[in-house]
Amino acid sequence: MFAFDESLSPEENEAAMTEAASMVKSFSLTYAVHDSTADGMDIHTGQSLGLLNGKVRFYAVRAEHSDVHPIGVIIEAEGKRLYITGDTLYNTEIFDDVRSHGPLDAIFVPINGVGNNMNMVDAAAFAQKTGAKKVVPLHHRDS
Repeated sequence: MFAFDESLSPEENEAAMTEAASMVKSFSLTYAVHDSTADGMDIHTGQSLGLLNGKVRFYAVRAEHSDVHPIGVIIEAEGKRLYITGDTLYNTEIFDDVRSHGPLDAIFVPINGVGNNMNMVDAAAFAQKTGAKKVVPLHHRDS
């Protein structure tokens, strides 16, 4: 949107700004106050859902952390479902929330055991329990 260049003609600026505007993506986020179905997608009371251009879906799911409202995120795009746990500890209460969104293609999970993150053993058990096809470890060592 900031494609204005004072050295260009009005027509050139119009073309540059029109091109810039065409690259703007729309994003919406909602919090379900009751169970609903929209566009073949179920969302349940208390769940959060984000849409990027109506094609990429983001679901906030439970996480276990010292933060007041920790979340993980499930992203659906191009027929794949990816789960990014965020900083979290192993907690069995997370699994029902995650499973309610269907099978996972990949999970991104912390493994350093620092702060409120799972260690490698807990992360491996957690990933296995989700049934994800692939596992991507995050937070190696102390990072």
